[in-house]
Amino acid sequence: HHSPYQSISKHISISTFFQSHCHLLLQSSSQPLQYQEKPFSCPGFSFPSWQEPGLPTASMGFRKWRCLCSGDRLLLARNAFSVISEYFQLIQDDQLSLNPGATDLHQLLEATRLSSEAVLRNLITAFETLGFQPPPLQPDTLSWTSAGATTFQKKVRGYILCREYRDWLFAFWAIKYLKL
Repeated sequence: HHSPYQSISKHISISTFFQSHCHLLLQSSSQPLQYQEKPFSCPGFSFPSWQEPGLPTASMGFRKWRCLCSGDRLLLARNAFSVISEYFQLIQDDQLSLNPGATDLHQLLEATRLSSEAVLRNLITAFETLGFQPPPLQPDTLSWTSAGATTFQKKVRGYILCREYRDWLFAFWAIKYLKL
């Protein structure tokens, strides 16, 4: 059982995490859509089942997630945030070609990419702290994905990336603070 001090400290940590990430999370989930025209810019727009090849999905049943050991969850999150960081660079390139004058969007995507890299560093530090040597990260998966994408495909993959980034952040939060 946790002492009152540990419980308060845990809640402060959770609060601090959300303060630092929620603003970016909310903006990165909604702001890019306003630049993408219909149907992306319509209120309530959602493509819940669409996936982007090579981008790991965070949608895993609670029971399956709960049955994984902490090391497996950390490894899944590390691999996901590694790919997510790469995808943010791809999406930034897409948006530079689709919306060259949207400097606020470009800045937001850069800040979100840096945030995803910070989460990745945090996960790597967790492995080091635990004395666990994870297998090396897989090589770049984007070389074939970026070539020849249509305007619509670029818009869809940007949407999917923001959705998966949000979902993986919540999974990371569960690992870090809820010990799930």
